[in-house]
This record gives sequence, structure tokens and C-alpha cells, in this order.
Amino acid sequence: MGSDKFNWTDGDIEFLDDDVEVVKKDAIGDPHLSADHQAGMIVPKGGSSCANCRFLVGNDECSEPNFIAWDGAMATPPKLKGSGKLPAPATEYCSDWWSGK
Repeated sequence: MGSDKFNWTDGDIEFLDDDVEVVKKDAIGDPHLSADHQAGMIVPKGGSSCANCRFLVGNDECSEPNFIAWDGAMATPPKLKGSGKLPAPATEYCSDWWSGK
């Protein structure tokens, strides 16, 4: 792993590591997400994913209300409510609304 360093500027704490993305937290600890972050994303197998989330229904559907609303808003054309259907296998997808079983 690369060398770790801390950078304190304008009340922010920034943790840098050569092997991972920059993670920035404000003074109260709220994370600032990377520019390419989406509310639902493809993720590597083995970590947090829909497969180990309490909102998973069957093998391919999310019952979390905020995910369903976001799913609808992302549709073309946008809808008030989405289907909750996962766009990828549950072991390879996760959303901001993940909650462990």
C-alpha cells in the first residue's frame, strides 16, 4: 500500500492513499462522494451488495422506497415510481440505500 497522509484544509479532513480513491469528509464527518458516484452502481463481488441487503426481494428486486423512486426518476421517460428491478445481478450491484440483513 502507498504512503498515507492527512491534509487539513478549510476545516476539511482529506485522507489520501496511493491505492484508493480520495475520500473527503467535512468537519462533521459527512462523506463527499466521487464525481462519478451514482445512487445505484455496479460493485465488485464479495462486498456490500444487494445480495446481502435486507431490502432484496427474490433474486432481482429491491423493496426500498427511495431506490424505487430513484429507479423511476432514472427511467426514460422519467416515471414517478420505478419497478425496483435490479439492472445487474444482486451480487454485483449496490445502492446508497443498502442496509445489512
